[in-house]
Amino acid sequence: MMQAVILAAGKGTRTYPLTLTRPKPLLAVMNKTVLEHNLEQLQGLVREAIIVVGYKGDMIKKKIGNSFGDIKITYVEQKQQLGPGHALIQAKELIDNRFIVINGDDFYSKEDLKRCLKHTYCVLAKKVPDPENFGVFVFKENKIKIVEKPKEFVSDMANTGVYVFDKDIFEFKLEKTERNELEITDYVTELAKNHDVYCETVQDYWFPVSFSWSLIDINKFFVDKIKKSVKKGKIEKNVHVNGNIILGKGSVLKSGTYIEGNIVIGENSVIGPNAYLRGSTSIGNNCKIGQAVEIKT
Repeated sequence: MMQAVILAAGKGTRTYPLTLTRPKPLLAVMNKTVLEHNLEQLQGLVREAIIVVGYKGDMIKKKIGNSFGDIKITYVEQKQQLGPGHALIQAKELIDNRFIVINGDDFYSKEDLKRCLKHTYCVLAKKVPDPENFGVFVFKENKIKIVEKPKEFVSDMANTGVYVFDKDIFEFKLEKTERNELEITDYVTELAKNHDVYCETVQDYWFPVSFSWSLIDINKFFVDKIKKSVKKGKIEKNVHVNGNIILGKGSVLKSGTYIEGNIVIGENSVIGPNAYLRGSTSIGNNCKIGQAVEIKT
């Protein structure tokens, strides 16, 4: 199996204040961090994930460790924030041959990543209603060009930050762009001059965490998909559950609590008595939701 490079070094300034105390890849949905979600999606697809860390990188190392499931975890540091291309170059010496690159702060689907890996060279795109907020792929004469945040419409196929490459791309020397950064997209443009670069489109999901409030919609998407309850905690008498719940170990739903819709509750939390939780809500670990409190997203 091949390797993955996960770019997780940035500060995430647009997600302040959440990222003042943690790196963006450790933001969580359904009590699971972005990094953990993506590593789960990569299970069975890669043998090793090289995580490029920078801002508060020690927190990532402590959270993820040296392995995740069947995936070996290796870390490299981007000491200067000189762009995503520069971040990728930090992993150069650890890469054997073919590899997949993903952003450490976007949510990806295993099915979409798996389809990308069928091709020698590939990018993943998604049709979006607001292409001016993204880098977009432009296709001309079967060649790919990337335009960053176009002021005029040129394409609505957004770059999701997924690339399938091989080590030969490092033979091309990146130059700083107008943003004074080294861009991975320049590798794609150069590669497409002499090779077929396939463009897969998102069939399942892709969620960039653009702002702090993006997590609300992302959380709703995943909580709404819960198809079966998992109850590891205690549910007292006269608790009404109208939906599927994930109840963590050591947590308690106290008498009179009413749950409407799908809910996720972490470990060692106490809910109620007589609390009201509406659907698509996630409660973390060690939380106390008191009497006669209503929670909704």
